[in-house]
Amino acid sequence: MGLTETVLREMRIQEKLYPAVQVLTETEGKLADSGMAGMAFEGDTLVLYWKGTLPKSMSAALTKARAYGKVEVRPATYSLLELESETQRIWAAASAVNDINYIGIPVDGRGLIVSRLPSDVSTVKEKESGGALVRAASAVAAAGVTVPVEFKTENDTAPVELTCSGPCRRDDDEAAWNSGGVLQMKHSVWDTGYFGHCTAGWAVILNGEEYILTASHCGTRVNSGDWFYDGAGEQIGRAMIHEDLYRELLLIDARGWYWMWDGSSNTTFHKTVHSYSPAVENSWVCKSGIWGTRCDLKTDGILYSWQKTDDYAGYGTYTLGRQRKACRQQDQVTPAGLSGDSGGPVHGLDGDGVVAMGMVTAGSTTNGVPDYKCIYYTNMDSITLSRSTAPYGYWPGVTPFTH
Repeated sequence: MGLTETVLREMRIQEKLYPAVQVLTETEGKLADSGMAGMAFEGDTLVLYWKGTLPKSMSAALTKARAYGKVEVRPATYSLLELESETQRIWAAASAVNDINYIGIPVDGRGLIVSRLPSDVSTVKEKESGGALVRAASAVAAAGVTVPVEFKTENDTAPVELTCSGPCRRDDDEAAWNSGGVLQMKHSVWDTGYFGHCTAGWAVILNGEEYILTASHCGTRVNSGDWFYDGAGEQIGRAMIHEDLYRELLLIDARGWYWMWDGSSNTTFHKTVHSYSPAVENSWVCKSGIWGTRCDLKTDGILYSWQKTDDYAGYGTYTLGRQRKACRQQDQVTPAGLSGDSGGPVHGLDGDGVVAMGMVTAGSTTNGVPDYKCIYYTNMDSITLSRSTAPYGYWPGVTPFTH
């Protein structure tokens, strides 16, 4: 959908600061004990929240970042690493049956937000579980959390995967594959007649070779590996062993290209991927999925985590984390994302092309029903930084294919 002049102007202001975000992110990612809590846009200024004194490497990065625009450093009470550790302790204490919608980490590092179901809904869920349900307050207490926790009571807002098992569409593509196109997934050995639909994510580079990124719930290497096809049924490639459930990341063994489909569900127009950067609080972003492109989505200041269950691959119940959320601002009728958009590119503007910023993982709900107001996405720093001890799978760190 089109943008108002106000939103477009703000996106162009942010465009100038994304190189600063990337400089700070790359340096911070190399620190074993980072004090960063998060980053945010405030008008024409990038704000970095940091606990403690900036190490020399970050001070040097800050100087480089300020060459691109205004960058301000503000103190944080807790770092992201500290708050993530506390979050994981709560999820461990909550077990698989609980009344927690999500746990949020504010960008300013002030503490945690725990969203829980209303008491009447929790009571029903507790009866259904035979008394096994663990309530949010009990989980926080049992975890021995040492940071401030803000409790919120909300109706069922657990995000829902944006996969599609019915008739979906986006036009025929060919190798090398563009991001934003249709992905049809077929199980190799289990339920071989099933086709799930997602969206091809960014073309990425690993060890000098190009691959395709998508959401991990769109397929798996387990059980001989799922195969992916385009909208016309042409084979694209197979799921690889590179999968990180905690960040919803999966690589497909197929050659991707530095173009991204832009426009309607049957568009023939593409834009070039010029650069990449993480999004921060107040980032305006666009989503390119099999149902088209939408560009009035604004990122909030929380990193979200929630529980999900994967019975097919045998992973059971686990926690998905470090997810960003962007909600529609102008048109309150057109969906921010629909089933089939999972895996799709999240991007900003970079001249006549785009800056790659993340990948769609889920959509928002109200009372457990999709409301299509917001999308959740994995931020670019989770894609580019390697993790040798990821909670649910090794991730090598990949670089978007740019031109």
